[in-house]
Amino acid sequence: MKSPSNTHPRPSPLPSIPDFCPACDATDKPFASIQRETEQDFRSATFRVISPVLCCRHCGFDLLGPGHLDALRLATHDAYRRQHGLLTAAEISARRKAMGISQKRFAAYLGVGSASIERWESGILVQDKASDLLIRERTDHTLFLAPDESRNPITKTVFKPSIPPAHAVTSTPVKTTTTHCVSAPSSGSNPYPNSSHVISPAA
Repeated sequence: MKSPSNTHPRPSPLPSIPDFCPACDATDKPFASIQRETEQDFRSATFRVISPVLCCRHCGFDLLGPGHLDALRLATHDAYRRQHGLLTAAEISARRKAMGISQKRFAAYLGVGSASIERWESGILVQDKASDLLIRERTDHTLFLAPDESRNPITKTVFKPSIPPAHAVTSTPVKTTTTHCVSAPSSGSNPYPNSSHVISPAA
């Protein structure tokens, strides 16, 4: 006797791109992925963003394929971020990766929940101004990181200005010479010559 799992097989997964167009009834796999500019409303503002869609090559009908809704949301949220001077999702992710730490450790470093980091980087949520300032203050040092440097600021200072100490800075080499100033002896004066040191620039 067959087990219930074999009696009721799992349904086949949906195709990533439809085989037909519901608008013009074309059945020759008419859809192709293209980049389309659209208007999106977010927080009482309208943004023109570019994101991928599936377009029928016969009638021009558009629909969203797998992952396209997430890409559209990300493009819209990043447009809002740029308008309001906030770090984009890619910029937050780049700063974390420059430090060489996971999202969980990055969240602990900032003192926020790990879910917040995941949502900010994926574009699901937009960080508020206070959170954006926190990220900038704790990660601005990553702007000075070289590709081969250690990338964990928690355990190592990563940015060191290459300024020599004050005593090592010299603009012109100098040499020391000695001259003797002799004055005519007079009554009650010191008959021995006085000597002094003069520092003059090198030739």
